[in-house]
Amino acid sequence: FSVADRDGVPLASFSRRYPQPWFGTCPFPQPAPQPLPAHGEPKRIDATVLALVGLSAETYYHWLLETLPSLGWLATHHPEWLGPELRIWHNGGSAPYVQDTLQRCCGIRPEQLLDARELPWIRARRLLALTPAPFASPSAAAQAWLRRSLLPPAAAAQPQGPRRAIWLRRGGAARRPVFGEEQALGQLGGDGVVSVDCGGLSVPQQAQLLAGAALVIAPHGGAMANLVFAAAGTTVLELHHSDYRPPYYQDLVTARELRYFSQAQPATPPALYRDLLFESPATEPITLDVPRVVAAVRGLIGGAAPTGARST
Repeated sequence: FSVADRDGVPLASFSRRYPQPWFGTCPFPQPAPQPLPAHGEPKRIDATVLALVGLSAETYYHWLLETLPSLGWLATHHPEWLGPELRIWHNGGSAPYVQDTLQRCCGIRPEQLLDARELPWIRARRLLALTPAPFASPSAAAQAWLRRSLLPPAAAAQPQGPRRAIWLRRGGAARRPVFGEEQALGQLGGDGVVSVDCGGLSVPQQAQLLAGAALVIAPHGGAMANLVFAAAGTTVLELHHSDYRPPYYQDLVTARELRYFSQAQPATPPALYRDLLFESPATEPITLDVPRVVAAVRGLIGGAAPTGARST
């Protein structure tokens, strides 16, 4: 996405494009802003418009931890700009959590929204642009704002009732489906592990669920963004593809003082299938080594360090 001034000159500080560096490990330099479209005219909006945009904002992780907190900064420092006449041009998509979080956090109504998929190029009478948050590195201030805004006060102060072991399912995800999940859950049913598909819950419900968990087991995916709501000291076991473990959750682990372990799943599709069917390990299935996963979870439930897992 690109933001330009009234003369059409793209402003690098408000624009982003891939690739983005991860903690200094990306070998490519920061790219220039995306140039303006070569033809056509922008849709003119005779109103004040806030550009609430981010890379991959249509995914739960990037919306919740990077894009949405930008609105929190505005609400904290310039609440006078968030009147009912404000229009919000966003690229978060149409998932229910987008409107839900905008309404709950800042009272934004559906009629105030401009979907960037339908209006990919706009020109506003007055444009508000915020410097985008760092990619995959949510700040402590952003995390604190999300907890204040979306976590029920009682759950934020002290989780109520016995804390549980929960397994965050990948559900019907097309990218990185999880194979062997049912077998693992079947064996862990007697150990008190409760499986949850966060896609069927509101964000406050997900927040309360994570706040009350003693142990979180999750295949790598967006639902782990909810670790921002976990209580300090919660134990986390991330199950990931052997060739794909981006550092999305490390800032959450540090800020929330979580006890974190990761376990690589060694099985991968045959080389021919990998070349034909998948663009990269980011989209390949996570095939669970069920005996190792079950042993690791039971070890954590019993208070022991899990075999075959790495601690951070």
